[in-house]
Amino acid sequence: MINIQGEKVIDLSHNVETGIPVMPGFPDPKVEWLFKREDGSVFNAEVLTICPHTSTHVDAPWHFFEEGKKIDEIPADSIIGPAIILDFKDKEGDVPISGAEIKQWEIDNDEYIKEGDAVLITTGHDKKWGLGVEGEEFWKNGWPYITEDAAEYLAEKKIRLIGMEPMAIDGINAKDEAHLTLLPKGILIIENLTNLDKVGQKRCDLIATVLKVTGGTGCPVRVLAIV
Repeated sequence: MINIQGEKVIDLSHNVETGIPVMPGFPDPKVEWLFKREDGSVFNAEVLTICPHTSTHVDAPWHFFEEGKKIDEIPADSIIGPAIILDFKDKEGDVPISGAEIKQWEIDNDEYIKEGDAVLITTGHDKKWGLGVEGEEFWKNGWPYITEDAAEYLAEKKIRLIGMEPMAIDGINAKDEAHLTLLPKGILIIENLTNLDKVGQKRCDLIATVLKVTGGTGCPVRVLAIV
């Protein structure tokens, strides 16, 4: 059980707003006013139009597999629980993180991935996040990503989810090898994380709240680290 009384809570999520970096071909999120008090309405209310794979979000297995669980079918205990943070801040640009490098990180830090962990990988790529033209650096020239053998190693460790700062855990020129390795095994994927450097330790508890959208392939998510 997670007890947050007296603990520090760190938000690992980006805001949702027009102009944020999105995957090529995906629409910008839009917020349009439905009612406004300044126009004489009793209350304020807006309409949010958004692709579920926008901003900080989780991929459900159905994102890639017809037989995979949809977002409303994901067990609640898969998005709450222990997490380990792997620091690869020496990685910048379109560069891989291999299974061998993850194993070496475990040895060097004397901290090992356990069954049921959420594995969060920080490279500092979130610092390139921005609006409009400023945010193009976040995706145009690639980002650090995990290789297929890294995904296979994490699957062997029976993790429950992986989270990274870029907009995809696969590389810009990859063929979705990591997605194709992890999602069939029910391992969730969270992309566009931020503030992992503020956690300040290798382990924390993680809460990732998703909407129960019937038949959804994914969902924007509010991710919280409890330290």
